[in-house]
Amino acid sequence: MSLFKTAMPGGQSISGRAGLPAISGRAGLLARPLLLALPLLLGLSACDPNFPWIGPGIQYPGWTLPPVDTTISTPNAPPAPQAETAAPIPQGPAGYFVWDPGHWHWTGQEFVWLGGHYVERPYRGSTWVPGTWAQDESKTVWIWTPGHWR
Repeated sequence: MSLFKTAMPGGQSISGRAGLPAISGRAGLLARPLLLALPLLLGLSACDPNFPWIGPGIQYPGWTLPPVDTTISTPNAPPAPQAETAAPIPQGPAGYFVWDPGHWHWTGQEFVWLGGHYVERPYRGSTWVPGTWAQDESKTVWIWTPGHWR
């Protein structure tokens, strides 16, 4: 590999092996921590499905969905499900995506319709069980059981 050295305005220089620049001077003091933190930041952003460049995620303006293990209950019965047409299936292996129909979500103040979407099959032979609203044993509370893989 050939070595190079490039003069920068203000007497700073960038030097190193071809393709692997070493940044020196004040810029180097600022750039090194940022370059080291970049993989960590990208890795953490991949954990958030609503992060803008990760891909298609379900985003609902004004509020976020609760964690999966949260129990949602209400004394009010949900409205009847809305009729909807499944969107075109995303590209992928046959049977890789499964349609999850829309449902009514209780925000704590009102029901909001969440349209259906495709979910990715985690492993061959798994079956998607759509979420359901059902009354508890006392028939006084409606409880949401989220969709899940079986």
